[in-house]
Amino acid sequence: MTLGLLLVPGATLPAVDAELSNVWRQTVYQAARETAGSVDGPLRAPGTGRNYYRLDLRTAGGDRLAMMLNAAVRLVAGCRSTTEDSVALVFDVVPSVELFLGAGFRVAGPAELQRPLRPAQVARLSDVERRDVAYHDPHRVGDALFNWFD
Repeated sequence: MTLGLLLVPGATLPAVDAELSNVWRQTVYQAARETAGSVDGPLRAPGTGRNYYRLDLRTAGGDRLAMMLNAAVRLVAGCRSTTEDSVALVFDVVPSVELFLGAGFRVAGPAELQRPLRPAQVARLSDVERRDVAYHDPHRVGDALFNWFD
């Protein structure tokens, strides 16, 4: 899958979907159990300053991993957790990928998310989204799909 193809109208906006986020949250909890990790903190919904759902995990080794869901395009990603409001995401591998795929989600890996954002990809977004991208100037595809736009 080419993540740039997911940059369609609505992909960069906060999308709230209670049913989808519930399935995703349950899948995150299952992935934590299967990897001897734990969920560490509350579910954070999209809103001003974040277009994605987020749940933090504590891995079996003690590291923190933020699990993210862009509900508009059913895309799951992981990032090394720095602070809750950090805009500099360090993308990481999603644990138990097969669980998310089986639940009907797309899963993005770090290499895909770190690819440069191209003008042709931005051109497919809505007018509002193109203005947001021009203003915030994300450099990677992942920074557009999992963004901090206000």
